[in-house]
Amino acid sequence: MHSCRYTFFEPFCCCYPINALCSLQSILEASHDAIIGADGAGNITSWNDAACSMFGYTEEEAIGQSLQILMPVHYKNRHQSALDATTAEAEEAKKKGGRAGLKKYDKIYSVRGVAKNGTEFPCEISVTSFMLGGKMHYNSITRDLSGSD
Repeated sequence: MHSCRYTFFEPFCCCYPINALCSLQSILEASHDAIIGADGAGNITSWNDAACSMFGYTEEEAIGQSLQILMPVHYKNRHQSALDATTAEAEEAKKKGGRAGLKKYDKIYSVRGVAKNGTEFPCEISVTSFMLGGKMHYNSITRDLSGSD
């Protein structure tokens, strides 16, 4: 029997029925792609089982760490610049009385990931961002391409 873990959806528990959250949780657990959540500072807030397999970090090791542990050094400055720009855009929207809602970036990024053991591998990442409680959050889906040569 499937039990529902709420850690991935804790911020949404006030807004959605438990059965909907459990349904989403089961999708996350069944996914072969890494599904990773992060806060506006780029710190990991959620981590599915496929992320454990792909990157080699347990959920306990990954949560709270910077997303930058998952990328080669030469991506880190560009990544931080993108985070800063998106957060600034959301802050500006809030100041003007608007709100930054869900944003899907219509691009799949072909990049390289770095596993815990230091091994680099090719991957594709799609990203969304959203505001929750007045704060920016991100979700990404990462597909390992190392077996698709």
